[in-house]
Amino acid sequence: MIPPETTEPSNIPVWGSIGTGAAIAVASAVAWFANRHKRKAEEAASSAEGSASKAAEFANDSIQRALSRLDAEVVQLRETIRAQAEKLELMRQKDQRMALNIVRLEAHVDRLHDIMRSHNLEPPPRPTTGQQDAV
Repeated sequence: MIPPETTEPSNIPVWGSIGTGAAIAVASAVAWFANRHKRKAEEAASSAEGSASKAAEFANDSIQRALSRLDAEVVQLRETIRAQAEKLELMRQKDQRMALNIVRLEAHVDRLHDIMRSHNLEPPPRPTTGQQDAV
């Protein structure tokens, strides 16, 4: 007797199609999972690049603000130095005028002493450095 599997029409083409479909589905699922991990890795890399870009931009902005602040301080210090130099020059000029006035006063005192001596009067002694006459 002939076994029934051999006499009936074969189901091999149906099972072959199902197997091929299953193989394609499995291959597609594997490819999808592989691409999913690849996409996540690309997204993570893109996110890391974005974070690095933002960090670099923040650092650049911070540096620019610090430079602006330092430039303002330099301008302020230069202005202070200029004002101090002006003040120093004015003090030097005042000191020169005072020294000239002292020389003139000493000349007047000498003249007064000469006038007193010409009238047979003894002039008062001159104070030495550090002493002052009581007025």
